[in-house]
Amino acid sequence: MVQIEDWFVREVLPLEAALTRFLQRNWRNEAEINDLRQETYARVYEAAQRERPILVKPFLFQVARNLIIDRLRKQSVVSLESVADFDWLNVSDDRPSSEAHVAARQELRLLQTALDELPPSGEVRLLCLE
Repeated sequence: MVQIEDWFVREVLPLEAALTRFLQRNWRNEAEINDLRQETYARVYEAAQRERPILVKPFLFQVARNLIIDRLRKQSVVSLESVADFDWLNVSDDRPSSEAHVAARQELRLLQTALDELPPSGEVRLLCLE
């Protein structure tokens, strides 16, 4: 199995320029961009220790989006200058979080493993009580 550090360097770090552009477009305080990027990396790394995402880029950007939402929620007064576009935030979104999505995928894999261990349908024998 590939070490988490190797996976991170190979899959996540090459997306740094795109992540930085995303953060710059969606967070007006330029002084906080590096902190947001590092916190995004920390969250992705932590999540990947539990289960590595199949689609790395969408996962990375979802984590960054959630981080921005978290920061906005923690601010007592949200500056309209902090966020470039409120539409993409969709704070009232009822979709499951990325962490819930990863957990659901893991449950599906466990279910698939259990189903794969069942005998073929022709081999199932019914017990009859006489």
